[in-house]
Amino acid sequence: MITSNDVSQVLAAAHSFALVHGANALSDHVGSSPHITSNRFNPHNTDHHLRLADAVAVSVATGDARIVSEFARVCGYRLEPLESIAGDAQQVLQTVLALESGKGALANTLLEAMADGRISPREEQELAAAVDSLQGQIAKLALRRGQLR
Repeated sequence: MITSNDVSQVLAAAHSFALVHGANALSDHVGSSPHITSNRFNPHNTDHHLRLADAVAVSVATGDARIVSEFARVCGYRLEPLESIAGDAQQVLQTVLALESGKGALANTLLEAMADGRISPREEQELAAAVDSLQGQIAKLALRRGQLR
C-alpha cells in the first residue's frame, strides 16, 4: 500500500527535478509562466499542482526520468532504460564486476552509518539507494540470462 510518505518522496523527486532544471526552462514545456511552473513543482504549494502530462513532458524533454523512477520505486518497481537489457558476455562480466564493487560500497556505507550506533534518516536513504543500485545490477544479470552470444 502506498503511504503519504511515498507520495511525499515522489513530490520531493519532482521538486528536485525542478531545482536542477529550473522553472524558466521547464515553463516552455508545460505551457505556463515560470512562477506557476515553480509552484507546480513545489510540494508545499496548494494553489497549483503538477499534472501527470506535465511531468511526462518535462521528463521526455530533459531526458531526466527521476520523477517516474521514484514513482516506480514507491510502487515496488524499478525503472531502467530498455537498451540496458540487451547484452553480451563482456557486458555481463562488467555487470558482475560492478555488482561486486557495489556490494563493497554498500558494506562501507553500512559501516559508516553504524559508526555512531544508530542509522539516521539520511543514512537510511543512502543505504536504500545502494541496495536499489545492487538490485538493478542483479536484474540486469537476470534479464540477460540466455541472451549471451
